[in-house]
Amino acid sequence: QYFGIPVDSDYVLFVIDTSGSMRSIRDHVSQAVRNVLAVYPELNGIQVINDQGRQLFGANSKTWLKDSTKMRRLIASALTDWEAYSNSSPIEGIQVAVDRYVRDGIRTAIFVLGDDYNGSDFDYFLNKVESIIYKNGIDRTRFRIHAIGFENEKQSSHPERFVMLMRALSYRYNVVYLYISTSPSAPISIGRGKREIAPE
Repeated sequence: QYFGIPVDSDYVLFVIDTSGSMRSIRDHVSQAVRNVLAVYPELNGIQVINDQGRQLFGANSKTWLKDSTKMRRLIASALTDWEAYSNSSPIEGIQVAVDRYVRDGIRTAIFVLGDDYNGSDFDYFLNKVESIIYKNGIDRTRFRIHAIGFENEKQSSHPERFVMLMRALSYRYNVVYLYISTSPSAPISIGRGKREIAPE
């Protein structure tokens, strides 16, 4: 395990919010993807789609990308300038991921990355995910949905909704929700009886 993430999947798929707010933190997103992949030394397949189900590479096929050091570098590089329509709701991406790529009998992990959720009906989202899994007859013991949220409050409209939704999703499926700060750490010095911010 890494930060509580069970590393027991043979296939890893990323569902990434590509809305305007996420473009301001693309380097952080790319780094998060690299960090996740580093936890899995060898995979049978990788795939990257956005929250609308659009692939990072190629047409909308059911083919997994072959894992290799070169492919991991290509993914990380392409993420830094990926622009695709997004409505800041990962439900469509999750549906495409499960319908197109997840198959019973293979261990698959989906990582949902975002900073915002423009919907307001959490029950609809959670029930929709459940219906997608049920419809496809997915074995829960071989399937995981993790989430990674990014601190980006200056750009995102409803960051608290994404946090609440992903926590609920993680709780329901007994998986992991990670929250990543994108703000630079401020150096501090401890004075007598007060905290002082050290000058840069």
